Amino acid sequence: MLSGILLFHHAEALMLDNICRDNQHWGFVTTPECQTTPARDQLAAANTLQSNPRGAIMVTTNRWPISDDNTNFRTPLVNLAAASCCY
Repeated sequence: MLSGILLFHHAEALMLDNICRDNQHWGFVTTPECQTTPARDQLAAANTLQSNPRGAIMVTTNRWPISDDNTNFRTPLVNLAAASCCY
């Protein structure tokens, strides 16, 4: 099971006061073209994204950014706008 906030494919989002901790994967995953408020470099201060095994924030350019070797789960970016699953 994948967990964290996922923001892909030119999505924009207001990211304030979210709590994503002790997930199985990430706190927040995004592709470079996504826009957040506050800016990406301020997300860790505006949200609780710590204590996740794969890190607080991950910016990926990989076509399969949320693949997991243990489950062989792959979701192409073109099928996702924005999804979230937080603690």
